[in-house]
Amino acid sequence: MKRQQNTVVRPVGWAYLILIGFTFAAAMLRDINLLMIVCCFMAGPFLLNWQTVLLTLRGIEVRRLVPHTVCAGDPLVVELTVSNTRRRGTSWCFTVHDMIARLGDDGRVEEAQTASVLIPRLAAGDTTTVHYQGRLARRGRYRLGSLRLAAAFPLGLVQRNRLITQHDTLIVYPQLGHLTRRWDTLFREADQGAQHVHRRHGWQQGDFHSLRDWRHGDSTRWIHWRTSARKQQLMVRQFEQQANQDFVVLVSLLRPQRASRVDLERVETAVSLAATIAADVCQRGGCRCKLGIGARRPSWLDGPASTGLYDEAMRRLAMAESTVDDVLDELIAQAAAASTPGAHVILVTPQPVDADDFHRRAAAAGVAPPVGWANRLLILDTSSDGLDEFFAAPDLPSEVPSP
Repeated sequence: MKRQQNTVVRPVGWAYLILIGFTFAAAMLRDINLLMIVCCFMAGPFLLNWQTVLLTLRGIEVRRLVPHTVCAGDPLVVELTVSNTRRRGTSWCFTVHDMIARLGDDGRVEEAQTASVLIPRLAAGDTTTVHYQGRLARRGRYRLGSLRLAAAFPLGLVQRNRLITQHDTLIVYPQLGHLTRRWDTLFREADQGAQHVHRRHGWQQGDFHSLRDWRHGDSTRWIHWRTSARKQQLMVRQFEQQANQDFVVLVSLLRPQRASRVDLERVETAVSLAATIAADVCQRGGCRCKLGIGARRPSWLDGPASTGLYDEAMRRLAMAESTVDDVLDELIAQAAAASTPGAHVILVTPQPVDADDFHRRAAAAGVAPPVGWANRLLILDTSSDGLDEFFAAPDLPSEVPSP
């Protein structure tokens, strides 16, 4: 771990040195011994301050603990563990400065914020843990750079700085809103209808789970003959029943070439809505979720609803940047090819898209979607007043990304 350090004279210290210089010049020009003695007395505190700041930061070690993720607008708590590794000598009144910088899509720093924590006293051999907290308004990738230690105690004439190089990365997830009862009712009714169809057509197989003893009514197609021969009794495969229907969530982050603040807010609402839907689906479990993100760098995610899928979906949504290129056709084609019969298809868009336009795009893609795919389509337009029927959006951050 690299360390860089320097000692600087603060502005008040320069004023103090100028005063000493005038006193010394007057003593020499007027040949006044009393002024020379005063000059020597004035130099003493300056030298004492210089020596004190050198000793204060000697042997100080800092370790930073950052949460892996946090949602935009939620409290962010960063833990700093500060140790005085010296055998003797107490460090008084020094400050730990931390810098948090948001990185753009190209990895460049877009904006930076600084946090400071005061350590009033740290005895030799002691370790203390301090925290600082704040809120990051924008989603995305953040980098916590080098820690800077600063000491100017006791007089503030001289400041000692020491840099501890330690880099951490933080992914700020999109803000989560709330899905309304209308949303729950809509998909509960759809799931009940799907379960009724399953009862009429017989129990369907899901993912292979384990082996169990044969029971009356089991199909002979489920018998595992090798295990049955080894155990001298019939053993059948047991499957996990997939009662819930799969979800296909498509989110478009299309914006105009000259986007206004309102356009960018609609894009952020679309990201928040898609993240909220992904969180709801992964919490329900028992199904597969397919997420297509029409961003500057399009992304496609497919997997069983789980905590792992939720984390990956939130990470990709956090990194997604709005685009002026319409990539919705590509997402629809990929969704039509990967969807299963009876899947719920949800399109989240910041610009108006009607069902006819969606079906026309699907037909133009040249990929035949599953049967009944279009009948389970739900379009959520973040520019429409009807969005409140399904989604209660969070308070948008005071800062929105620049176009």
